[in-house]
Amino acid sequence: MTTTGLPMVVPTTDLPSRVRIHEVGARDGLQNEKATVPTVIKAEFVRRLAEAGLTTIEATSFVHPGGCPNWRTRQSCTR
Repeated sequence: MTTTGLPMVVPTTDLPSRVRIHEVGARDGLQNEKATVPTVIKAEFVRRLAEAGLTTIEATSFVHPGGCPNWRTRQSCTR
């Protein structure tokens, strides 16, 4: 099969015509960082994901801050 551009069209009948991407990098990725990420950086990250066209972004996690220090500022990230 040769492609002439993007998006690549794959002829098949068993795939949906559309898919929704749920971006969880802001939530899952940041909770694994050893250093504390400042709220302004987290908010900028989520803003850039939205500007990139993502419409479903999991921006924070409501876990106990003792187990996940990067979400101590979760309230200010959701404003």
